[in-house]
Amino acid sequence: MKWVRGSNHRHNTAITAMVDKTFIPIGVSLKFDATYNRDSYLVSQSGVMVNNHSHHASGTFTTSFQKISWLRLSAAFTAKYYWERSSIMNLDALSSYTTNVALYLFPTKKLELKMKFYNLTNEVMDGHYHTCSLLDGDFNYKINNVWELGVSGANLLNSKSYSITQNTGINTFNTFLPLRGREILFRLQLRL
Repeated sequence: MKWVRGSNHRHNTAITAMVDKTFIPIGVSLKFDATYNRDSYLVSQSGVMVNNHSHHASGTFTTSFQKISWLRLSAAFTAKYYWERSSIMNLDALSSYTTNVALYLFPTKKLELKMKFYNLTNEVMDGHYHTCSLLDGDFNYKINNVWELGVSGANLLNSKSYSITQNTGINTFNTFLPLRGREILFRLQLRL
């Protein structure tokens, strides 16, 4: 690597919008967020100097339901798009999609169940996707004021790897991280 002299005037444009609405009689709330970012900056690579324009656009839809005292439900879906433009390269838009769902049940004062689902789909190259789904759960039963019984599970769908996509300048890097397999933990708690 070596320093290359150039006139680097960085420009950033950001647009953000948010809309939300709560329907109190039915216990439902809805929210939508949208963002767009455009960065312009000088890039030097392999002896070529060029002004590059990075574009990031994303939208998130979130909802929750809390009308029933023993039930909580929330969900969020996010779509992200990324593309690059310069005089030497036009990168096709890459996308990623994230889904989060959480369910909490409290059927009695002694019993509770929590479930969380997470799904990430990354476009690692044009038209090729990698998906990872994770499901975690937690069950607790309060026997009395002293004893509590519980079961926890992590990665219940036994997903094998997780994909991370990083964009730096005119380069895109994909990393696959291995995940630990399914785990289940039983516990008995004593409160003194």
